[in-house]
Amino acid sequence: MAKENKLQKVLENLNAEDLASFRTHLVQGVVDNFPAVPECQLQDADLQATASQMVQVYGVKDAVKICETALRVMNHSYLAETLAGIKGSFRPGFPYEQVLYDGLRNQTVITIQGQVKPNADRFHINLHKDNDIAFHFNPRFNENGNQVIVRNSKRRYVWEAEERELCFFPFTPGKPFQLKILCTDSEYRVEVDKEHLLNFTHRIKEIHQIRKLTVKGDVFVQHVTIDPIPLWMTAPSAYILNDVISENMTITIPLHVKPNAKEFAIDVMKNEDILFHLKPYFFDDGKLCIVRNSLIDGFWGCEERETPSFPFARGKSFLLKILCTDKEFRVYVDRTHLLDFAYRGFDITKIDKVVICEDVIAWGVRVRPSRMC
Repeated sequence: MAKENKLQKVLENLNAEDLASFRTHLVQGVVDNFPAVPECQLQDADLQATASQMVQVYGVKDAVKICETALRVMNHSYLAETLAGIKGSFRPGFPYEQVLYDGLRNQTVITIQGQVKPNADRFHINLHKDNDIAFHFNPRFNENGNQVIVRNSKRRYVWEAEERELCFFPFTPGKPFQLKILCTDSEYRVEVDKEHLLNFTHRIKEIHQIRKLTVKGDVFVQHVTIDPIPLWMTAPSAYILNDVISENMTITIPLHVKPNAKEFAIDVMKNEDILFHLKPYFFDDGKLCIVRNSLIDGFWGCEERETPSFPFARGKSFLLKILCTDKEFRVYVDRTHLLDFAYRGFDITKIDKVVICEDVIAWGVRVRPSRMC
């Protein structure tokens, strides 16, 4: 999506009164030393035209700055924060240090593009709260002959209990990588090269007071982005699967349920057929339920509704995994088994996409061979 269209998407969250106020700020000049947008160019302009006029008058970079300033003046700070992903990224030196002026919050994503040095021994990524370290991420390439990733925190100059359990070690000396840290309200979730790696539960819970990121050690940092997930972006999202689905493959979906969610759906599809339809309802005749079904050749099958629990909550993030066995889809939420859905006479190797829609935001879809953790 072009940056101009992203500006338009942000403005769509303003009601008519606020949009009129926003245009007034543009006409009056909301930032010193920047020209005002001529009133005649905004009169009767729709959202697309308003965004276009801003880009035409200011250029993309300054249009984003003007938009952010106007939204903050109007007390729409959250909408202003969603523009962080448009403003661009940092081109760091090394060792890398970035001040996080507004701290972290639920759904902040830190993306680090880097390359491990050829003869690497170790490197680390730290998130700091004053003199404390809220999250220490420390890959070690040869600790007594083993590859490990140590996670820890440090308070009052004292290191706390290490976490070392690991499914796999994703880094290779001399090779590039992309690392993402998703900050939720309960934990940090780390993925490397689009594959979920680990979670680290918050020990320092005041995430809004975490105001510095550092990267040091045997690694080159090429690109860093601090990006709140834009909750104004709406589903549906269709993810085309390039991998052939087979037995013992897992579809992994990190997702965030919207604060006022009523329902959302995850559809595992082959062409127009829905082989597995998973739909949690947050209000269904006063009850929470998870409907499962399939849609083959235009006909819905029999619904399944019984579940031992309802693991989802509004405004919370979850890691959902769908394991393909020899006879069923097996669903896990945050590593806890939730339910099974038996295959209904279809060939899972023909699965070609996953569609996610309604009141949820997905943080990508991955397909990988199953691991024992």
